[in-house]
Amino acid sequence: LNQTIRYGGRKYLLSGMEVEEITNGKILKRQVYSLPGGMKKVINTRSVTVVEEAIRELCLKLNIRSPSEQQEFCLAYFLEKEKRLEYCANNEYVLDICTELEHKRKQFYFLLKRCTWVHPVRLDDQVYIDVMFFQVVPDYLLGSYLTRQVGGHLSASTCEDITRLAAYLHLAFSEGQRVDVTPQAVESVIPSAVLEGASQSVESWANKINRQLRSMNPKTTSTQARAAFLEVLSAWPLFGNTLFPLDAASCEGRLLPQLELAVGRTGVKLLKPGTRDVLEQWPYDKARLCEIVSAIENANFEKIVQNSEFFRCK
Repeated sequence: LNQTIRYGGRKYLLSGMEVEEITNGKILKRQVYSLPGGMKKVINTRSVTVVEEAIRELCLKLNIRSPSEQQEFCLAYFLEKEKRLEYCANNEYVLDICTELEHKRKQFYFLLKRCTWVHPVRLDDQVYIDVMFFQVVPDYLLGSYLTRQVGGHLSASTCEDITRLAAYLHLAFSEGQRVDVTPQAVESVIPSAVLEGASQSVESWANKINRQLRSMNPKTTSTQARAAFLEVLSAWPLFGNTLFPLDAASCEGRLLPQLELAVGRTGVKLLKPGTRDVLEQWPYDKARLCEIVSAIENANFEKIVQNSEFFRCK
């Protein structure tokens, strides 16, 4: 009754399987939830369990006990045939989602993701480290966190970080074994955007990474390498930001060229594509409106308004 008052009733009729289990006295379903990296956790899910409660239980398994930190996580489901990720609202009933997708004969699985990064990355729990590591690595290898100098060049300190991060990635993926990085393996530990720049050959990168490996503690474990990777990467200015290419932007009545919108820990930023220079930035208390605008030509838009400025992103 409390759940119904707080969240409203179930949206869908109970599935035949759910009715049968309740009839047989089974009030809990052992629902499987996936974590980044392929790890799975089983949570006892009741017919009235909502997404917010499932997130809380999963966060406890990651040793995340602060309610405010738990709010930085979200639950999504991945549609396997469509290869598409859909986010769940916190007040949705978990088994309503299951019933709807099963009725549509969709193959899916639930996935926990961290969506905001206000709280700093913690390095005190192995499962937490693994989950955070496997979530950020794909974005890192795509170059989502890279910033460049004028002319598109990487700074010396960024190149040093990339070499260290590559060494940590190599150890993290090889379970701590000290095997030299070959030129063929460089693309698995260096962001693709860096290699596309071709400022250094893959042979040069392999030599730098191997020198870095030789300078590191030979007893470094894969967990320690993942923790060190997170520690270095979390100091980058774009870490924890979600990037959106802007379809249109204006500032004080001026139309702006194509930009990127970064939504992160401290607020929203307008970035210059390529270099990712910060052109404008606003803390969240300056953002007056954030809404989904109606579909235009089959594309959904988000809009963030700050005084007279507006941004639209696909």
